[in-house]
Amino acid sequence: MTPVYVINLERRPDRRRRIASRLAHAGLEPRWIDAIDARTMPDSPSGMLTTPSHYACWLSHVRFLDATRDGDAQCAVVFEDDAVPSPRVRWTTLLEELPRAMADLRLGYLQLGHVSHFFRGRSLLRRTAQSLGDVARSLRGRGDTASIRLGGMTCRVLPGKSRPGTHCYAVTRDFARHVRHLNQPGWVAADGFYERLASALRHHACHRMATLLPSLVEQESRLSRHDAIDSDVG
Repeated sequence: MTPVYVINLERRPDRRRRIASRLAHAGLEPRWIDAIDARTMPDSPSGMLTTPSHYACWLSHVRFLDATRDGDAQCAVVFEDDAVPSPRVRWTTLLEELPRAMADLRLGYLQLGHVSHFFRGRSLLRRTAQSLGDVARSLRGRGDTASIRLGGMTCRVLPGKSRPGTHCYAVTRDFARHVRHLNQPGWVAADGFYERLASALRHHACHRMATLLPSLVEQESRLSRHDAIDSDVG
């Protein structure tokens, strides 16, 4: 089965308990990655363009990429410790189906969860325009959006997209091997890096990136626009 990792800060045992309970309820047994804490991190490298907290967060995700690169599985999934997996998904089934789905779609990265409230409340006109745009791109041979079944749900795959949030995504070993060094010495936060990389690799043969609709995983304190954000990144 596809391995599952969780990134957790040592000083947040409260989050560790909550995510462990959620994943156990979903039938998942995670492998733990100790997050790098910006409060105790050595001096930031010369030339860094983002904040120490964002850089520490990125380095924590590099630990996941390294674990995937060095592992035996074709791909792996990571959750951040404030992730809330959807109870509508059969997660053990999704992990069994994921390697084949990513191979069939030629994906190196698949975002399973994003901050979905950022995309709610769009007008009917904007939603209609987006749908017509997808059709037009498909007719021109540029739209390779697809519908797939994962974990008992039908989802749309949007290639060349990674939306705000790094609280749950999957990568292949090859993707992890090739991209881990590209955000050095730290020019953007992890979600910003993936967003830009997804657009750049839209037509890449091996390392294409995509996001799923709907989001299958939310963040604990970002379920609505009015929540107080509990973040160790800022």
